[in-house]
Amino acid sequence: MFVPNVSCLMQRRERRLGGRPAPARLAMCAGQPRPADAAPTADLSAAARAASTDASAAASPTASPYPIAEEGARLLAWARQQGAETAALAIVRFPPSQLRGVVALEALPAGRPLVRLPARMALHTRSDSGHRACPLPSRFCSPAFWSTCPWWVRLALMVLFERFKEDAQKRKFLEAHILQRPLRIWERDRLTGASQPSQGDAPMRATWSHALPDAFDATPLHWNDDERAALQYAFLEQAVAEQQKQWDALYRRYLLSTFGSSSSSSSSSDHGRSSGGADWRAFTDRITRDEFYWALECARSRAFSGPCESTPFRDRVRLAAFSAALALSSWSFGWLQSDVALQAFLVLMLAQSAYDFLYPRILKHTQGIELRKYVIAPVIDMFNHTSAVQSDVRYEFFYDAFVLAVTNRGFAPGEQMFISYGPRSNDELLLTYGFVEEHNPHDKYTMVDADRGTLVVLEHDGTVRDRQRVIEQYGSVKALRRLLQSELDAKPTTVEQDEAHVAHSEREELARRFRLCKKRILRQALARLADDEMH
Repeated sequence: MFVPNVSCLMQRRERRLGGRPAPARLAMCAGQPRPADAAPTADLSAAARAASTDASAAASPTASPYPIAEEGARLLAWARQQGAETAALAIVRFPPSQLRGVVALEALPAGRPLVRLPARMALHTRSDSGHRACPLPSRFCSPAFWSTCPWWVRLALMVLFERFKEDAQKRKFLEAHILQRPLRIWERDRLTGASQPSQGDAPMRATWSHALPDAFDATPLHWNDDERAALQYAFLEQAVAEQQKQWDALYRRYLLSTFGSSSSSSSSSDHGRSSGGADWRAFTDRITRDEFYWALECARSRAFSGPCESTPFRDRVRLAAFSAALALSSWSFGWLQSDVALQAFLVLMLAQSAYDFLYPRILKHTQGIELRKYVIAPVIDMFNHTSAVQSDVRYEFFYDAFVLAVTNRGFAPGEQMFISYGPRSNDELLLTYGFVEEHNPHDKYTMVDADRGTLVVLEHDGTVRDRQRVIEQYGSVKALRRLLQSELDAKPTTVEQDEAHVAHSEREELARRFRLCKKRILRQALARLADDEMH
């Protein structure tokens, strides 16, 4: 039986960047925002709440028509303290579901920057980071695992490390049982991967970490078999099973590589043991499966990506300043003549330019890796999605900052502000983010024909992808229509029954809306094929 590779569904799942020199594209959908995140457990002092409210009010001329999310107010106050700039906006919770999102507090025209975030505030990794030194302590992530895991696992481990640092109990456990030493100053006071330490007395603790969701219960990975069967869609059920298998294997390999006796070369076998004989189950008390899965889902659902420069602008400036100082001092002390010192400086600058030009091309030619950057950015990750808008996250090279804007429409005061996570089908939206977008122009129906070992893909409007090839495979339009009709008839419920059904839980409602979208695609495809037969 054909089993879909979950990497196919996840391949382009990260929100993309586009533009120059390393811009980013994000997308949102006006129809169905992502589900509400769990409220933080930390208590916020009255003084902190007042400070956050004052900071929000100072930047917003109009009061929010929805309840302000306290953790969102803290996040915005912290971000502005660290140098971020935002339009007049607020992070709120929409009743009655308590869905969290962002609203405009004044009229914001299309194309106006909504958030400008210094890159040092974000967590980021690169497609070539596996060949670079691991930025995490080796007792938290072994260099061997870091060098071989996908980008989203590296980013997840960075998020998890920050989470451990910022929770008082988890931090004690981290120092006592994982690192077996106190956190060092540079580990304690700045974001992992940041180029500068946090300013003031408000690092990530009690701000961004508390604003992250506590769980991702809406994604099918956490559903039971009956709840997944209610999707009535075999392709996604198989993809979820494949995802769970892949993530379990990553979890076992992470534990064995980092905490096992043969950390540099251990790998899990069918019996869950490393080559050195360690059992991965012996280390589950250090990083639990739930913690590992939570971090992976944070990375998969909140990251965006884009082209990456070989050398950041600030590093180039530092190198140029160092080279100039070296050349000048060599001439001043008489070590080199003025013309030789100048030539040495120019050679260094040409070498840097040659490296920046050649490195991405050599990397792609020799290893097949396109140089890209993957980013999780506070505040930017608070916006919900709709396919109805066009949004852009561009990287400002000279300012080393990420800038978010919606390019095709503006927002009225009190209106929820959406971005786009990209052209995602409902398969991807539900699997990654835990929501379904009705009338999704990027949705599709994927049907596996086990007898022929082929894949039939229907677009959102019922168009058969690669129509001519598929019809040739089945011999006639009539044969293909019979196949689709049998697929629809095999569903346990009809479109009319799903439309009338009243769900009693969030997962039941998600499954109802998901299967309803899929059945409508099948109906449209059948109607199109019937018209083709008549003509």
